[in-house]
Amino acid sequence: MSLTQITMELPGEKTSDAPKEAPAAKLISFFMPRGTSQMLQITNHTTAGDIIKSLLDRFHIQESAKKFTLCEHTLQAQTIVVRKFALTDRPLSSLLLWVKQAQLNGHSVAEFIKSKRLVLQENDQNEIDWAKFQEAELRTFLKILDKEEEEYRESINSQYGSLIKTIEEKINQLKAV
Repeated sequence: MSLTQITMELPGEKTSDAPKEAPAAKLISFFMPRGTSQMLQITNHTTAGDIIKSLLDRFHIQESAKKFTLCEHTLQAQTIVVRKFALTDRPLSSLLLWVKQAQLNGHSVAEFIKSKRLVLQENDQNEIDWAKFQEAELRTFLKILDKEEEEYRESINSQYGSLIKTIEEKINQLKAV
């Protein structure tokens, strides 16, 4: 899972005794290797939303929980079937159903559960429920989006300008010959 977040510098990182200013925001990326796992204690009252928040806290991810979803992955004949949990779903019920299914089908519970996983995933951009975000979060997102768009536009204009300059130089060289 590759994620990007905006964070603040942690207090105590500076060694000088100068007056402390507001920490500067910086863009950092982090990567969680495939197969990273975390053991959680849950009850029958624990919702998928609670699990998402807990995992984000445990992995020190400072993103909004709204950007993530908890999924059930089932391996069936070399294909992974994905089912997303609603934030109000109680995943422990699903885990208990897995055990019951294995017992009813005469399978070993341990073998049956090897084909199942609960996975924290980033929501796809088109799946984010933007109505759930606060206005300040949306305004910040739009500012960042505008900045990225401007940087991309400048990059294209720069590349286009250097290409035009190269073409004009080649034309002038050909005229001189």
